[in-house]
Amino acid sequence: MKTYLSKEDYTARIVNATPAQLVVINYELVIDYIEKAKESVNDDKEFRQLLTKAIEFLKELMTSLDVSYSISLDLMELYLYVNKLIVKSTISKKFENLDEALTILTKMKDAFQIAGDKIPAETAAPAMQNAQQVYAGMTYGRGSGLNEMVDMDYNRGLKA
Repeated sequence: MKTYLSKEDYTARIVNATPAQLVVINYELVIDYIEKAKESVNDDKEFRQLLTKAIEFLKELMTSLDVSYSISLDLMELYLYVNKLIVKSTISKKFENLDEALTILTKMKDAFQIAGDKIPAETAAPAMQNAQQVYAGMTYGRGSGLNEMVDMDYNRGLKA
């Protein structure tokens, strides 16, 4: 059984992510929900809920496309095809459609990962400008491993 990132782990990654990294995280979320759905095929309600979540994150990828670039139309076609595969699996509970969707999404995620890695670090600023910074330190508490610490700077540039 695969281990998945927790909501806290995803939150920490999202807060410090560049726009390209946010796209990769979105792909990871869609992939995780599909894989979790495959594991919960015996629980019909959970299976459908997980695939619904996958579709929600897939829609987020669709709505974030910049249609002024011609490649966006190609990506939209792929997203719509993956959406169709997920919907078919929701109805039929057949894994072939989910496996095909996972193959497509994994290749797309890898491509965005490579493209994002080519952006120079000095020009790739986090997408969330006034978010709390999350730092993981090597501090240990009683009965626990690595503790996350959040920098609690409440003045994030917002004034009322």
